[in-house]
Amino acid sequence: MLVDTQFLSNSKKLVISYVDDHGQIKLKYYQMDNPMKYVTCDDDDPDRHPKYKYWNGRNVKQIEVNYPDRYSIYEFLDSLPEEEKEEIFKYNIPKMYFVDIETEIVDGGGFPDAETAPTRVIAISVVYDDKIILMGIKEMPQDMQDRIIKNTNEYFKDSGVEYKLKYYKFEEEFDMLYQFFNKMVPKMPLITGWNFLNYDWMYLVNRSRKISKWVNGREIKIDPTVSSFTRRLNKIWSTDYEIPAHRMIFDYMQLYEVCDTSIKVKESSSLDFVSGKLVGVDKIKFAGSLQKLYDDDFETFMYYNAVDSVLVQKIHDSRNYVSIIFAISSLAKIRIVDVVSQMNNALGSLAITEGVLRNRFRDMENMVIFKDENAVRGDETGIAGGWVKDPVVGMNKWVVTYDFASLYPSVQRQFFISPETFVGVVDDKDPEWCVNSNLRIKIDKSHHVVCVNGVVFEKRDSPTLNMLSEVFIERKRNKNIMMGKKEELQKVLEEIKSLESDLT
Repeated sequence: MLVDTQFLSNSKKLVISYVDDHGQIKLKYYQMDNPMKYVTCDDDDPDRHPKYKYWNGRNVKQIEVNYPDRYSIYEFLDSLPEEEKEEIFKYNIPKMYFVDIETEIVDGGGFPDAETAPTRVIAISVVYDDKIILMGIKEMPQDMQDRIIKNTNEYFKDSGVEYKLKYYKFEEEFDMLYQFFNKMVPKMPLITGWNFLNYDWMYLVNRSRKISKWVNGREIKIDPTVSSFTRRLNKIWSTDYEIPAHRMIFDYMQLYEVCDTSIKVKESSSLDFVSGKLVGVDKIKFAGSLQKLYDDDFETFMYYNAVDSVLVQKIHDSRNYVSIIFAISSLAKIRIVDVVSQMNNALGSLAITEGVLRNRFRDMENMVIFKDENAVRGDETGIAGGWVKDPVVGMNKWVVTYDFASLYPSVQRQFFISPETFVGVVDDKDPEWCVNSNLRIKIDKSHHVVCVNGVVFEKRDSPTLNMLSEVFIERKRNKNIMMGKKEELQKVLEEIKSLESDLT
């Protein structure tokens, strides 16, 4: 799967990161000496492309740019040999690491702010496969480690996993964070945790920038950019955190909030509530504050830290929300970071739609997808979207609600509604004609569909409509499989219940 892309302007190289067959992130470098991008142009432009058009039929041309946009990069990737594309976009599952930090709480206050990171990180737990790594700045005798792992395995005895524990003791916080960023993160293809991006990861990055250590008269600092293959942290739009380029860092709480459908009433997004509902195991309970626990009972404190990371792993094992992101990235052939961004803004869903359609448009209609920078704002023809009736406030009798299966795609398919089949809008002064920009087009009912809102579409197949039909058929097929499996499961449960009755 494609993880990330980055253009190095100095060397004119395009860096591609992807997940290989072993679940690790690998890089590929491609020379891109003359990056190009598409723009619309006039019909008489001598540089207009001989084959491709824009979605609205306008001519296009390619111009040289200093830095390629995402459309240009995807255009480049689509032109690679098939074996290269197969390697880059192949559905491979990365190795996952579940991380949780504990911070120092001073003066009896609450958890310190992640943006300012004012207090020390005093513990880090990392869980992957059947291994638990604990990191701290206090001594932990071997018998204490033995009790922690024994209690952890007892706590998760129904999971079928026998965990192993390794504790790393550091002289001070700096050493622990230096080890984490310089030695551990570079080996972690995918890092996640609960409320991880908005707290744990942000705290780790901001804290590492604040502290340093003097060794032999020289100040040593922690550079969080070492977590990236190319030493680059990308600021995520509309958020306060930065993500290392070419690495996957997710927040499993966000995935739960967006993807989960099993909990009908989400009373809380706390780890305690969610793990109790999905896994049947709660967080470790203790009396007093977390800071007091650290000061008075270090063993229970580290046990608590370990269990938190294991709980997130168990939620993943139970629901595997992250597989949705992987599937979309592989299907749409887009960066995983573009899929994740849909959780925060509209760019993600747009990027997914563009990814699914870009090859269809190019192959079926000789169209290319890009952002038309020549469009004049406010000069475009408006197209009416969905209409919502104003509610009637108050108590009403005989209220009925209708739920139509796949209403929008069905309407689109029935009336040939898609961007590439758009003809124009009915002329109010002369309903036999429709208008598109400065063009007037005669309406032909044998070739055109006139929708109730006056928008006219051409009756023909198109990339969008073909895609909707394929997805609709695939959805019905998978739904039938799901219903069949539910019936099989119900029969098995009835047989088990019958056997239990016979035994009693």
